Amino acid sequence: MPDTPKLRVVVGDTKLKSSRSIRLVRDFAREEKTIFICGVVSSSIAIEISKIVNDLGVIFIGTDHGSSRLTENTPIENYFRISNSTRQSMYAGARYIQEYFRAIISLRPIRIAYIGPDYDYGYQSWQDLRKKMNELNIPYESVAVVWPKLSEIDYFPHIQALKRVKADLIVNTLWGRDFITFLRQSEKTDLFKEARMANFDTGGNYETFSTIKNEVPLGLIMSARHHLNWPDTAENYQFVERFHKKSGRYPSYAAEGAYAGILAIAQADVGQLACILSAAIEYSLIDS
Repeated sequence: MPDTPKLRVVVGDTKLKSSRSIRLVRDFAREEKTIFICGVVSSSIAIEISKIVNDLGVIFIGTDHGSSRLTENTPIENYFRISNSTRQSMYAGARYIQEYFRAIISLRPIRIAYIGPDYDYGYQSWQDLRKKMNELNIPYESVAVVWPKLSEIDYFPHIQALKRVKADLIVNTLWGRDFITFLRQSEKTDLFKEARMANFDTGGNYETFSTIKNEVPLGLIMSARHHLNWPDTAENYQFVERFHKKSGRYPSYAAEGAYAGILAIAQADVGQLACILSAAIEYSLIDS
């Protein structure tokens, strides 16, 4: 696109630390004269960054974090979101439950257990799911809620807690390496024989499938914020094909979000001046 400005990219790793993230953003704005901040995986960190971007005079393009707290009620000045929020994913999940568990719901409340990361993203996902299920008048019983810490290495206590309640459906919002570790440890038990499991927001990410391959059984319900074959548009297929040609692998939803964020910045009206882009990129729980 010849009319788009030239971008200079400055990269910083937040290491999943709020204080470091805020310092990076302030340094980008004051020392690098940044116009755009782009990225951030952690919802909790994104919330803290959103509080300072207006005072710094920069625009925050959120490409990966999911908490709906950032997009509900009063709009946040200088904050724009590229990816869907937990509310969109969980609302879709509630509708899935309503349709595909109709036989159970017609007889009794569906027994739902929830496991999510112990921070804002996990809390908000659970709240959004219950809100939509209530709106849809889906009869359900919450039989267990467990909150493993981020980067947990031993999920067996949580798996045992989920097994004991004999849920009809386990809703799981772990992501990245945490989700993969949970799947591998669960496969060593009979958890998946006793209950269906769904991950409505990030479970169907390409990096999950490419890592676990045939290690877990069929029957898991998984979606993601971007799929290789969806959206079913020429632009998406071109992006996937170019990404694979350049990298030798397919893009994750995080890669697609970053790509969309860069396009949004490139096409933004900034007076046709060259702009500086600073991408605050999270430490990858998959690639580390």
